[in-house]
Amino acid sequence: MKIKQYLENRVLNEVVENGLKADARNFGKRCLDAYFKPRDFEKWGDGRVYEWLGVRYFQRAYNLTIGKFIYSFPGDNEKKWIRNKSPSGLREFYLTTKVIEGIHLFAIPVFLLVPGPIGYLLNLFANIYPIISQRYNRARVQNLFDKKYGGKNDR
Repeated sequence: MKIKQYLENRVLNEVVENGLKADARNFGKRCLDAYFKPRDFEKWGDGRVYEWLGVRYFQRAYNLTIGKFIYSFPGDNEKKWIRNKSPSGLREFYLTTKVIEGIHLFAIPVFLLVPGPIGYLLNLFANIYPIISQRYNRARVQNLFDKKYGGKNDR
């Protein structure tokens, strides 16, 4: 009973000291971490589920078409590829996949404004498959962390 009382007092003191904003931020961060964390079925067979959905064909088509245009811009395009397979390089790539996926998640409602089946097809190829691609990449990087570094990824 003393442990329960101690924990309740500790949580109450933290809320009083930091306010509800800090608790809300932590809750938001936990929700995002839970969403972006690769699930077991995603990591199974090094992303085989996504390969069944055609993610590799999409990635090849993307790199041959839109990718050439995107990568032609000057700037830091190296984050789109794993250049450094050290833990810090893998972490950087892992975080980049989260950012790219987040951008495409927020773009889904915009593409839903396009009427008819054209809007759905645009959404599929401009948002859904890129999201699948990022989840595929992140699951494969997490598998690499699990195998090489004992799962020690800051996420």
